[in-house]
Amino acid sequence: MLSCIKINQSPVYTAAVREKHAAFSRLRRNRGDPTVLEGFRRVLARARRVLKEVRRSSWTAYVSSINTKTPLTQVFRRVRKIAGKFTPSPAPKVNGIKIMDGLTVANTIAEAFAKVSSRDSRPLAVSHELGAQ
Repeated sequence: MLSCIKINQSPVYTAAVREKHAAFSRLRRNRGDPTVLEGFRRVLARARRVLKEVRRSSWTAYVSSINTKTPLTQVFRRVRKIAGKFTPSPAPKVNGIKIMDGLTVANTIAEAFAKVSSRDSRPLAVSHELGAQ
């Protein structure tokens, strides 16, 4: 299965972005110069073309990764991603009860972290080493 390259990790796109930033810096230093402005516009247009080309190739790689050997779960997961449907992660459970309130979830995680990181939960040898320091 082909893996899709992230757009911002493409070396061609990275080079185009660097060139665009350099042209913008030149434009900022030479505000009144029409040749620098024209050069910036050309670099900006090239960067747009490169981004469009990289997006197109990334999309082609993503879509072509679906073939006859792709499991149906992956196919439908990708179809949902293409359609833009969001599937939220399930609500956390505490003692078999789902917690829906964000503040309660945060407090539950904080209590669990405090319990795990307290001195009472450490082995005796570790507690003695920490106490000696």
